Amino acid sequence: MLFAFHYHCTAQMPPPGYERAKKIQEEQMKVSILDRDSLTLIDTVEIFDPTTYESETKIVNTRFSLRDYCLKYLGIGNADILLDRNPHTVIDPKTYGDITIRLNASGKLDTIPK
Repeated sequence: MLFAFHYHCTAQMPPPGYERAKKIQEEQMKVSILDRDSLTLIDTVEIFDPTTYESETKIVNTRFSLRDYCLKYLGIGNADILLDRNPHTVIDPKTYGDITIRLNASGKLDTIPK
């Protein structure tokens, strides 16, 4: 007795745009984490007009890459030193004291207490 089973196998087709999305994701992963990740600063600004004595309050949202934030606000000239994931001591822009920061695995800046 001989039994023969014939299986008709077809590979599942990836959804439309899958290859394009995969290629975009691969290109994004080539960019440094300092340039890819960003943070948003929200400031409240009081604008005073001296001629009319009127004031206006505005909320300003500013988005920075981690590299730009380190350069402009923390004074780190070479932000690539944070990629080693070790703690680094910098000057706190608010209190002008020393703070210790570290870039964690998820791409966020951690402040390490003394």
